[in-house]
Amino acid sequence: MLVNNAGYGLFAGVEEISDAEARKLFDTNVFGLLNVTRTALPTLRAQGAGRGLYGASKFAVEAITEALHAEVAPLGIHATVVEPGSFRTEFLSAESRRRPVA
Repeated sequence: MLVNNAGYGLFAGVEEISDAEARKLFDTNVFGLLNVTRTALPTLRAQGAGRGLYGASKFAVEAITEALHAEVAPLGIHATVVEPGSFRTEFLSAESRRRPVA
């Protein structure tokens, strides 16, 4: 399992952050994560791991909801994403797993 969790926050306006601060932030939060991912991928692939599309679909739900919230918040309407942790359900039953073609 690989958990991508970036390193630190830098909270200021874009124009307030120096080039050096921005590069350090990206080196840690983006390129650090990318380097760890590339290092872990050969092992994960050998184990048959692969949930990229599922993860992307869940991220899309979050992005759409956040965009909706930004649009409707001035109208007093709230949009919220509920992202619960793991629960024991039938979600990962054999029926939900796609069988290999070959």
